[in-house]
Amino acid sequence: MIAKRNRIAVLLFLFVSLGLACSKQELSPEAQVRLRIRELEECVRKRELSKLKAAVSERYRDSREQDKKAIEGLLAYWFLQNQKTYVLTRMVSIEAQESGAVHTDFFAVLAGSPVASFEELSKLQGDFFRFEIKWVREDEIWNVVEADWRFATPDDLRAFWEEDAEE
Repeated sequence: MIAKRNRIAVLLFLFVSLGLACSKQELSPEAQVRLRIRELEECVRKRELSKLKAAVSERYRDSREQDKKAIEGLLAYWFLQNQKTYVLTRMVSIEAQESGAVHTDFFAVLAGSPVASFEELSKLQGDFFRFEIKWVREDEIWNVVEADWRFATPDDLRAFWEEDAEE
C-alpha cells in the first residue's frame, strides 16, 4: 500500500512538473519575470540568501558601479539587520525589450511584520522603495543584470495611492 502511494505521489509530481514546465514555456517573458519576482519575494520571506544571490547575474552592474559581489554583501547586511522581512510589491510597468531582456519598474515595501495589502502601510514601519530592474534569461532562469533603486518619494506615494483609489 505504501509503495503504491509513493508511486502515485511520484507520478503526480512528474505530471505537475511537466505541466508547469510546459506552461512556463508558453508564458510571455513578462509573465515569466512576474513569476520570478514572486519566487524571490518568497526567498526574502524565508531568508534564503543563497537563492537571492543566485538571482543576480555574474554580469551585474548598476549606476552606483556595484557588481554582483557588492549586491551580495548588501543582501547579507540586510538579513543581519532585519531578522524578519516581509515583502509586498506593486508593478508599475513591465516591458520586454528587443534585446530579449525585460525591464520592470515596481514599488516594494520591506517590513518587519506581514503586509497583506498596501492599505495597511500607514500602520506599519517599513521601507518603501521604487525599483527599476533589467532582467536577462541565463540558463533558462531570469536573473537581474542591472538595477536602480531609491526610497519612494511623496510624489511616488501619492501617485500610488491615487492608482489604488481608481481600482
